[in-house]
Amino acid sequence: MNRFIICLIFGGMNLLSSHTQAEEKRHVLTSENGKVHTETWNLSGEGWSVKKRTLHGGKQEGVELITIDNGVMQIVVIPTRGMSIYEVRNKDLRIGWNSPVEGIVHPSFINLESRGGLGWLEGFNEWMVRCGLEFAGHPGTDEFVNNTGEKATMDLTLHGKIGNIPASEVEVIIDSEAPYRIRVRGVVYEKFFYGPKLKLVA
Repeated sequence: MNRFIICLIFGGMNLLSSHTQAEEKRHVLTSENGKVHTETWNLSGEGWSVKKRTLHGGKQEGVELITIDNGVMQIVVIPTRGMSIYEVRNKDLRIGWNSPVEGIVHPSFINLESRGGLGWLEGFNEWMVRCGLEFAGHPGTDEFVNNTGEKATMDLTLHGKIGNIPASEVEVIIDSEAPYRIRVRGVVYEKFFYGPKLKLVA
């Protein structure tokens, strides 16, 4: 019987890995630079599959989901929301959160500055959510030195922006030999003129 491994990669670190040097096949699903956008996509083998779909209706309009299924466990990743993980399932067992926020909210419907900087909560229903990168914490005011060398202030919103930034690059990587390691890799940028220039690889 073939063994299947799902490998979660956060910041370049393998959290689940039984890596043997095997040839990889890469499938680019989204590329801002390469001008690639795949609305739906499906690839499967003996006992495993990877599917991408786009949600429609209400505040879910345009949200992209990738479901990795190794025949035992299913992981749902949301490239549209900073590569957060919506849920993990194994038969009747679900690892997730039953948030009061129903549906997966597209970042275009989130105003991070609403309710005194608590707008982030309007879309929070993932099992593993991204926070940061420039700032992660409670709303408040930050004092900094601007590009002219003068002191300035800015309002900080709850848990930062990265969880509401869609990935610019998304690819699925699958080993060509057993145990057929499956990886989903995304790149999310948080950039600002005269501000942070940060990159998340997840």
